[in-house]
Amino acid sequence: MKKLLLCSLFLGSILSSNAQTTVFTENFNAGTLPTGWTVNDADGDGQNWSVVQITEEDGTPSSVYPTPVLRSASWISTRVLNPNNWVFTPALNLTAYAGQTITLKWKVSAADADYDAEKYSVYVSNTNTPAGMLASTTTMTENSLDGVNTLTQRTLNISAFAGQNNIYVAFRHYGVSDEFTMEIDDVEVISSTTVSTDDFFKENFSLYPNPTSDVLNITSKTGIEFNAIKIVDLTGRIVKSEQNKTSINVSDLASGTYLIEILTNESKATSKFVKK
Repeated sequence: MKKLLLCSLFLGSILSSNAQTTVFTENFNAGTLPTGWTVNDADGDGQNWSVVQITEEDGTPSSVYPTPVLRSASWISTRVLNPNNWVFTPALNLTAYAGQTITLKWKVSAADADYDAEKYSVYVSNTNTPAGMLASTTTMTENSLDGVNTLTQRTLNISAFAGQNNIYVAFRHYGVSDEFTMEIDDVEVISSTTVSTDDFFKENFSLYPNPTSDVLNITSKTGIEFNAIKIVDLTGRIVKSEQNKTSINVSDLASGTYLIEILTNESKATSKFVKK
């Protein structure tokens, strides 16, 4: 029973995969606050989020931050700061992604390892105001960036907003004083959905004869070239493979159901066949 269950789980996993779509991306490499992004200096100290190129003492780009990043400070050379700084993305349109998994990704760091107890929160809402963001239940907070001194990826599931329009993401730097700075980079929104690799196989390849007792032939319906063939049993073990061929001899395999994997330059297609 356990063996049958494991085979079933393996078969289900290998015949499907996640297709991802980048809905939104921003890397701040233009060096200025991107069009559509807005800031709110809620503490009123005249200091806020800005896009900066961090440099070494000789003026060259930092080896840790070689490209511009989004930065907010809790200390500057002239005074201690008590930031309550907000930055908002442009409106995001997620109407085409109803029912899909939506993931927000970003990278975060605190620049100075000796002063890195920066606190921040991320919010997602259908309004780009602090009040609207504070009412959101889709949020994440890091109370300290202690030890996070290089850009490190974080993620937040925002699937609650899948299928909606005019969605905003906000980053808030607050609840800290007299540390140094924190940085945000590579903000992305990714949509993913499960697709069948078996359907992809059927759309692009022909497999015959199936069932077979000896040779299994593969032809491309759409001109997609493939460079490798693998035969996998239902425990996940590779039992045969061929390179740069359009057929494979399976006469020495025991009778039963197997998976055939076709490897192309860009993807993998999988289907089932029966060895008689």
